[in-house]
Amino acid sequence: MKECKNQLSGLPKVTKDPIANMMGLIRDFSDKFKGYVDGTPSAPLLVQKNKVIFTEFNHNIISTIPDFQPYVDEKEASSKLFRTGGGGISFSADKPSFLKEVKEHINK
Repeated sequence: MKECKNQLSGLPKVTKDPIANMMGLIRDFSDKFKGYVDGTPSAPLLVQKNKVIFTEFNHNIISTIPDFQPYVDEKEASSKLFRTGGGGISFSADKPSFLKEVKEHINK
């Protein structure tokens, strides 16, 4: 009987306004969830930490992209880049691959 009373005491109290009670529970849940999104002293910066991890992951993926250039060779590329006033985006540390090299690779 004592165990049964203990379990019953753990149930929410009966209120005269169940709608207000439910709205309060939803608001409390929403506030707690917002704390995890925004970060508060009582909640870790869950979403913010994931954003940093995702940014690092994204950078690591992009750094593996081969540097394919839409020019026949380096000579053509340097003349085109000189006229346009700047280089393109270099994603990987590898040297650029030009159309001539890609064609040779395909023909192997």
